[in-house]
Amino acid sequence: MRLNLYKKISALSFTIAVIFFSPCINAQHPEKISSFKNLIAFTTQNSVKLEITFNEAPSPNTKFAVRIMDDKSGKIVFDQPVTTILSKEEKKREFFINNLSLDTWTPTNPKLYQVIFTATADNKILEQKQRIGFRFFESKNGNLHLNGKPIFLRGIAINPPARGIPDSVEKSRKFAEEYVKFMKSMNVNIIRIPNNETWYNVCDELGMMTFGGNYSSTVDDEKPPKDYDKAVAWYKNEAFAPIASHPSLMIYAMTNEVPYEAEIGVRWEKFLSYAHAELKKWDNTRTY
Repeated sequence: MRLNLYKKISALSFTIAVIFFSPCINAQHPEKISSFKNLIAFTTQNSVKLEITFNEAPSPNTKFAVRIMDDKSGKIVFDQPVTTILSKEEKKREFFINNLSLDTWTPTNPKLYQVIFTATADNKILEQKQRIGFRFFESKNGNLHLNGKPIFLRGIAINPPARGIPDSVEKSRKFAEEYVKFMKSMNVNIIRIPNNETWYNVCDELGMMTFGGNYSSTVDDEKPPKDYDKAVAWYKNEAFAPIASHPSLMIYAMTNEVPYEAEIGVRWEKFLSYAHAELKKWDNTRTY
């Protein structure tokens, strides 16, 4: 079935800029500016936690500020200095911005924002971007809630990837848009998708909820892992970090089709229970 590709989709986008200011630079002791290794934005309906990993630990004298602006009009809606929260990891910093009054992301009204982190020191500027949306997904009293309201998930059993589709087609934006539009036309509101940036971008824009992450019967190539903390770090840094900022992601997949009976089932349950508790401390804005 050929789908109509000519209907334009418009989504309001905003920009969040996090700007790193350094104090006056002494010629004998210049401030060092470290490049970004990774950034993740975890959002609720009215807040955002920014987790930034540097390649080198930033100077302790670095000052931080957050600016939020409308990407179309340029209107600034938030502009204040913020204080970083030190992480157990030397090269990681966290920022919390609360009490924001911004439009939320929903399947019927997928409002999008963009985060721009800029580091400035010694006449050098570094910048990295990530698009986000404000939403919160949780399980409460036996029901699933999006942004505080109950939501019924309408999925489908078989989705890409690995369904015999040529790689060049499966990873193309055209195919992703056609597929997601077709699913929405049948009132499907959540699908499993490839761990592919193009697919997540399309789902963010079109308002298709997703579940993704580690759709595998192994965790860090083990069945199950023996070193629990190493496996949790693998989830955070390898499986989940690349997709964690996408507003369409509602559910992290921790495993798929692992044994649940006998002694190995007990070992899987013990590991997954531990990993789930630790991962919720890292990202409690969605389910697992």
